[in-house]
Amino acid sequence: MKAIEAHLPEVDEFPGAEIEVYQSARFSAMTGDHLAGTPRRTAPCQALLEDLADEFATVAEGTPDDLLQEPETSKADLADVETTDDIQDVLDAIQHTGPRDIRLRSTVTHDRGDGTKSMDPSWATSKSGTRLAQVDDGWVYRKGMVGLDALQVVALEESIIHSEREYPSGEDFWRAVEALRDRGAHIPEFEPPENDADHTAVLPETERLEEATSGWDWRHAGAEAEREFTIDDARERTVDAIADAYESGDRVLVEALPTMGKSFGAVKAAAETDTEIAILTGRGRKEQYDQFLEWCDEHGLTANVLPSFMEECATANGEHGEEWAEEVRDWYRRGATPKQIHAYAESELGRPLPCQAHEGQECPYTSAWRGAYEDANGDAYDVLIGHYNHAHLQEVTEGRVAVFDEFPDAYESMLGGQLQGAVSYWLSTVDAIPFDDYTDLVENRSDQRRRADALLWFEDHGLEPDETHVFDDGAAHAAAPLAAFTLLASDDLGNGFEMAALDDVGTGVFDRKTGEVSLLRPPSLKYDTGVVALDGTPTKEMWELSLGTRLNHRPVLQPEERAEYLQEALNLNLVRTTDAVKPYNSPDHVNVEQDAALLEGIVDAHGEAPALITTSTARDEYDAADLLNVDPKTGDVSAGPAQSVKWYGNVLGSNEYKETRVGAVIGSNHYGDRYIQKWGALAGEAVERNSEKGAGLSYGEFGDKVLAHMREHDTLQAAMRFGRDGNGAVVYVHTDTLPEWVPLAGEGRIVTTWSDGMKGILEALDDVETATTAEIVAHPAVGVGRRQVLAHLETLRERGVLSREQDPNDGRRVRWTDDGLHRVNDHGDVELEPVELDDLTEDEVAELARSSIYTWEFRNRGGGSPESGGRTCPEVSTSSHAVATGDPPPDPTD
Repeated sequence: MKAIEAHLPEVDEFPGAEIEVYQSARFSAMTGDHLAGTPRRTAPCQALLEDLADEFATVAEGTPDDLLQEPETSKADLADVETTDDIQDVLDAIQHTGPRDIRLRSTVTHDRGDGTKSMDPSWATSKSGTRLAQVDDGWVYRKGMVGLDALQVVALEESIIHSEREYPSGEDFWRAVEALRDRGAHIPEFEPPENDADHTAVLPETERLEEATSGWDWRHAGAEAEREFTIDDARERTVDAIADAYESGDRVLVEALPTMGKSFGAVKAAAETDTEIAILTGRGRKEQYDQFLEWCDEHGLTANVLPSFMEECATANGEHGEEWAEEVRDWYRRGATPKQIHAYAESELGRPLPCQAHEGQECPYTSAWRGAYEDANGDAYDVLIGHYNHAHLQEVTEGRVAVFDEFPDAYESMLGGQLQGAVSYWLSTVDAIPFDDYTDLVENRSDQRRRADALLWFEDHGLEPDETHVFDDGAAHAAAPLAAFTLLASDDLGNGFEMAALDDVGTGVFDRKTGEVSLLRPPSLKYDTGVVALDGTPTKEMWELSLGTRLNHRPVLQPEERAEYLQEALNLNLVRTTDAVKPYNSPDHVNVEQDAALLEGIVDAHGEAPALITTSTARDEYDAADLLNVDPKTGDVSAGPAQSVKWYGNVLGSNEYKETRVGAVIGSNHYGDRYIQKWGALAGEAVERNSEKGAGLSYGEFGDKVLAHMREHDTLQAAMRFGRDGNGAVVYVHTDTLPEWVPLAGEGRIVTTWSDGMKGILEALDDVETATTAEIVAHPAVGVGRRQVLAHLETLRERGVLSREQDPNDGRRVRWTDDGLHRVNDHGDVELEPVELDDLTEDEVAELARSSIYTWEFRNRGGGSPESGGRTCPEVSTSSHAVATGDPPPDPTD
């Protein structure tokens, strides 16, 4: 069924007029009074309605073209199809799914007995209860007369999409398909066709790379020892920069690349300047906290690790059983503070928590706080060590310099699935706010009188979390009043986001598409003696938003020194192996076969398996495909071409790969458009993306800074985990998202060769020279089906080595004829004349990269010329290998 929407012309006399169309008679009470200025006689209106529909009805936006065409395969033919490698079968099955095939949550309010029904849509408020009409082959949403198919209705009921004019796309499409199956629809499982390609890694061979992987240290290599710029130099400069920041009393963002000793420098600078500090970090207690304690001891500083509720509280950590632990953890997750949890437990449960059950007994967590700030002699600790969240406590930063080690992601919280229940419950407890529940608030917040009354209540009572209700109801959340205020006071940014300033609390953002409220609540930092933020790849704008304060940005290295530091001080050799961005946060984007070829190629080249850093999504895909047997908690690999796997977000500040000589970084981070737009909204910016993908993707000036923060910066941070001791490492980077200034030691590629299916077709063509499609399919050398045969033949024709023409004996058939197949060998290799990339334009280089794979030579082993931004310039060898990849299955929403 095609989706329709009526767009009516504007008439000055009747602004905003609407036409309601019903499937049967609808009776209305009439006064009989004549309206002045209107005709005194009635006339049949059906012709008028038909004329309006012909002139103004349009196909609703967002519906894929493939779903507006007649299905290629009948419902009966698809009935026995359980799996398919043709995406069109999935699209056809969706079109065949009608009201009788699935179960809906929307309730029927009027059943006419002829198959047509009126329904109350579960995803929207319908005062009449009849806003959704069910017809023979689909549904019509009466407000706007928008036609819906089964996938849209189920996606709306599952909150996968949030507007009747949307159609599920990308990952949402497949989520909706799965939900449609769960409702009873028969949709074949899509299994991509046999991959047309085998993959082999072609990696550079240079003396420098061999030296790096053997732990070669240029500082102990004769004349090289005279180099002026060393790791120790860089680390001393980092200490000086941090010490200057401490003594200035200012709020400073210190930029120092990974390995330059920011964390160590924070402690050493405190000792040198006699400054009391609070170091706040996101790393785990066992690794980072213990390291800080060790450094403090080395420098004669007294230090204490601040208590953690989940660690020290004997109830929360599970010592008294999981049932107790889950109870208090649930309160904690919904915003109750540990202090309130212990104080209110007895009144809520009728008895104290197990950790304080005996008379006079105190919870270990509470006891730990009593001595948190002073040692046994009553002297203040020189250094307090804790989590970012500890900065919300005034006592932690009062009279100290607050040091934030790496970008803090702890100050943003989100109310998603629990938003409606939390806001509804809180509103039910505040009679003075004239909204009954979340739905009433969202739908009627434009009512200026009610809105003004609600805002007046907040003005009188203040804007702060309400933690007391967390103990009263399982739907309650301490942040509910902040979310309610955000919905009331937000400004529409015009891109689906709304933003509200939450006075001294922070910023609230409402995402209308997802129905989520994000709250950014920086620590107050009113009584500190300074703020120092430490980051290897900082995004100043995001730091200032997160801490709620202006920061002076002070890079330790000058731009021209950064490349020298990587190459000469660290002997870090980065080898890029693709010119694709490769966002790996979605399973559909993870190319396990190519990644396996790269990892196996590294093993062959170096005689050892690399340590790997990638996304957690890719890690799971490798494990599911039996490429790597990975422990999901530790990342240890028991089988496969990698020694261990870490993932973005779990390696910041880690020294685990300090002495690892061979590493790989595969794929890049991309959390989606909404993440970038949300941070734009937190800054009051309306961020939109352009239509480009890959390297051309852009979100505007502010949005591109957030993009670099989550993509380029994460890639560099991951690559610099290896060989941090300065004795060298080779890191293969399988994503083109390193910052432009980063020098490359070389480039490699994944060579793609013909699959067994293509090899069989080449053998058949060599045997017969010319044949119809049916004859090729029937040839004994061919072991794939007709559809794949056609795909392979079209690939060869597009490469100009096979021609296609009508069969002179049967005009309904085509014949395939050799038109240069001698240029293609069994593995898909194509001979090309050698070419210098410097002689080509950028477009010609890009085209060459799409059609060929090169064995790279390296002219500049020192990291490239200044003109090339530090990158080496590859030189093509005399033989190249042609790429022969099958096209991926089309996105059903393209």
